[in-house]
Amino acid sequence: MFLRRTFLICFLLFSYFANAQTERCGTQVYLEQWLAENPQLRKAYDNEQAMAAARIENSNAMTATITIPVVFHVVYNTAEQNVPDDRIMEQLDVLNNDYNRLNQDGQSTPSPFLGVSAAANIQFCLAKRDPNNKPTSGIIRKQTTVQSFSTGDEVKKTATGGSKGWSKSKYLNIWICNLTGNLLGYATMPGTANDTLDGVVVSYSTIGGPDNVGVHPTYNLGRTLTHEVGHWLNLIHIWGDDGGTCTGTDDVADTPNQASEHFGTPNFPTISCSNNPDGDMFMNFLDYTDDYAMNIFTAGQSLRMQDAVNNSRAALLTSKGCMDTTTAIDVALLNVINVETIYCQGNITPSAVIKNKGAGTISSLTFSVKLDDNTATNKTWTGSLVAGATATVALDPLTVPTGTHYLNVSVTQSGDGNVSNNIIVKRITVTGATALPYSQDFEAKRFPADNWLVLNADNDATFMRSRLASINGSSSLWFYAPLQTPAGRKDIVQLEPFDLTTLAEPVLAFDVACLNDNSISTSASLKILASTDCGSTFSEIFEKTGSALTTAEGSASNVFVPVAEQWRKDSVNLKALNSFNNVILRFEYTTGNANALFIDNLQIDRLGVIYPDASNVNVSVYGQSAYGVLDFSVLLLKTVDFKVDIFDVAGRKVFSKSYSGSAVCDRLSLHQLNAGVYFFRVTSGKDSKSVKLFFR
Repeated sequence: MFLRRTFLICFLLFSYFANAQTERCGTQVYLEQWLAENPQLRKAYDNEQAMAAARIENSNAMTATITIPVVFHVVYNTAEQNVPDDRIMEQLDVLNNDYNRLNQDGQSTPSPFLGVSAAANIQFCLAKRDPNNKPTSGIIRKQTTVQSFSTGDEVKKTATGGSKGWSKSKYLNIWICNLTGNLLGYATMPGTANDTLDGVVVSYSTIGGPDNVGVHPTYNLGRTLTHEVGHWLNLIHIWGDDGGTCTGTDDVADTPNQASEHFGTPNFPTISCSNNPDGDMFMNFLDYTDDYAMNIFTAGQSLRMQDAVNNSRAALLTSKGCMDTTTAIDVALLNVINVETIYCQGNITPSAVIKNKGAGTISSLTFSVKLDDNTATNKTWTGSLVAGATATVALDPLTVPTGTHYLNVSVTQSGDGNVSNNIIVKRITVTGATALPYSQDFEAKRFPADNWLVLNADNDATFMRSRLASINGSSSLWFYAPLQTPAGRKDIVQLEPFDLTTLAEPVLAFDVACLNDNSISTSASLKILASTDCGSTFSEIFEKTGSALTTAEGSASNVFVPVAEQWRKDSVNLKALNSFNNVILRFEYTTGNANALFIDNLQIDRLGVIYPDASNVNVSVYGQSAYGVLDFSVLLLKTVDFKVDIFDVAGRKVFSKSYSGSAVCDRLSLHQLNAGVYFFRVTSGKDSKSVKLFFR
């Protein structure tokens, strides 16, 4: 925007809070408070902003990547606020992806804005050494008696129940805590905070990402921290904080002028301030939309952030915070294993994986295990762990009640010079089985759904909720694998446990869309696996690979977005599992030049409900090719014997095969047939259905 930026008092900026809106960001309020309390510094701040604008006007984008050391201060009052390690690591991944245009949902950026989208070439690492040059994990945990914090910086001070920040010349401080009211976060703009008060504060509920979501119902994909770090790097809200007057600016030329902030998931285009035809850039990380709708920094914003790093925050360029260091005595708790995220029953026997990172031999350790806010139990280990060695120590069994819980495991050793790597927090859910019928249309804002898991072993592209396409709504489950993605990568979505005894002859059905590029070999596959022993073992119950999986033809070099006729409904008969009251289902997708996979409208119900217009015999034929391969599925309203026959145009029977069941999929090799027209017929008793075929 080219208009002059105007500051308004905080009450005008956030008047919508009177209507109980979530206070997405308190940075502007914090800035105005700081300037009001330091009037002599307002002129200096305004001058620095003017100089930044002049520098940016005459600068070019950096090509080298800047790395900023990060320290997370987890300040918690309850077990839920003590954010687990895996969610913090997922949050760090979100930051690095968003600031380098590696976010998978960047494919959702509307085409008119793709030309200005850009990577900031800024990445973030967990600090490896603290201000005293001692080793650190980059995660500091402190329990406090304070129930919630405000924008008064109490969370940054030991005396007021917080955690003292590390020097802003060497680290980005990120405080995670419970914030007062509906506030989700705030940040210090460059030059507006003392050395140990500088950084970002965010609500614990927002920490996470696509593989491990936060606990907030809508702001749970880590974009609150992306937003606030943008402020820390001198970005202004995209609408210019002008109260809807269209007179404000974010001092960035390639973001359109817009009237005010957006909440939820707006439709494109949304017009304001006469910015048609493309309208507001509501998907920008510096707006207020749901995390799910955010996906872009612009080239102008990237220049502004790079300028901040190279000037007002230039001291970070020489920080050694990301460099390893050692201490003589250092035991590290690497992991807590045998602690899965989802349990069918609450009998758990965790084990601790430890490593001696020090110089001497460790002969004795004390482990502390605490579930939620209960009293911790201790266990002493004795043995001989030489320098550099690892060991696995079995801890005492736990009985965990139904619900969501937080397991805190720590290890202590006398004289340990690095206590920051002695604690791991895990989130555990013990859940009963869901009764049938069941449906999931992916319209809810929280994904993965409660008691679902996304298993992403390579920590690369994976399943996520998308607004790109849906069979009859606005959202679906999406896996995007661009053409350069190596084939053979597996990603899994695991559903909650189901009680299949609650419905006679249950059928799993879902809508699917997948691209086939005839110019390359498409080997992508989708499998469904089932477990009847609470996830210990899984058996395959469905698979489609290559052309049998695909529903559309096109170029895999372009982002595939299916239209209505490019969806297909697939189904699996679950009758064989009907006697089990605790069944876990997994969708396993393996990449292979298919570009993208969409899944929508997942159901477990009776066949007549899933297919309301179903007849006694229902046939779907697909996967025909020049190589004589034919894939088909048959759905019957009850389990019976049936026969498949193929006839040529003269009425001669050229193929016949018998089957039994109510839901059958099969692949036929018909290389003996000549090119031409055929009729595929399924006969069950007195009922039959025919489909016309064309073999090339």
